[in-house]
Amino acid sequence: MFDVTELRVALTVEDFDQAVALYRDALGLTQLEDWSSDRGRVILLEAGRATLELLDEAQAAFVDEIEVGQRVSGAVRIAFEVVHSVETARRLVEAGAREVAPPILTPWGDRNARVETPDGMQFVLVPHGPEGLPYWISTAHGTQTWTNLDSGATLSKAFNIIDRDLEVTDNGDGTLTVVTLATGGERWYGPDGKLLFRNPGQVRLEYLVDTDGEWHFVGVVKESTGRNDTEGRDFCEDMATYLGN
Repeated sequence: MFDVTELRVALTVEDFDQAVALYRDALGLTQLEDWSSDRGRVILLEAGRATLELLDEAQAAFVDEIEVGQRVSGAVRIAFEVVHSVETARRLVEAGAREVAPPILTPWGDRNARVETPDGMQFVLVPHGPEGLPYWISTAHGTQTWTNLDSGATLSKAFNIIDRDLEVTDNGDGTLTVVTLATGGERWYGPDGKLLFRNPGQVRLEYLVDTDGEWHFVGVVKESTGRNDTEGRDFCEDMATYLGN
């Protein structure tokens, strides 16, 4: 097993509110956590699966020439795979980004769009999947709390779950094969508010959608990754330990 379980990009921005409006509200990234304090502001946004693309200078110049017409990007640019690249670029520009170049049909068949944030970070917006096939996403988040009514002690579980279509394939017979990616996790807190357990991870599942629109589970494409602090624990024993009898 590899040691790396998540790629996270940490951006320091001058205008935090504007950045939130751009990344969360206009781009549509789901907020997973808010770790802000009196020392500073920080939130964690879900951005789908993470990959690291490595290019040499010649390839970077080639991509810039295709998408913009000249060498413009620095050592780092962020690529987002989205449902509609042109529409997403329009929303970002309305939220304060600058259009670097009009959307362009690349030699590899993608209609890419390039924008730049007020802080100078360049985005490449790449369309996700064949045109005409819908891709869905659902989110669920909340908190469950168990309370000892005599002492007032509490045990809480905060959860964030994002379930999205990763691949949709038209099988040519009226059915679709859909690979979904479920990411998220749980965070358990004790009576003093301190973090006790974390269960982050992701899993990929495959479904067949028949001609009537019914979903049929096919199997697990990739087993759950991450960590599971509560695996093997006895929930009733934990209740007694942290809440008392």
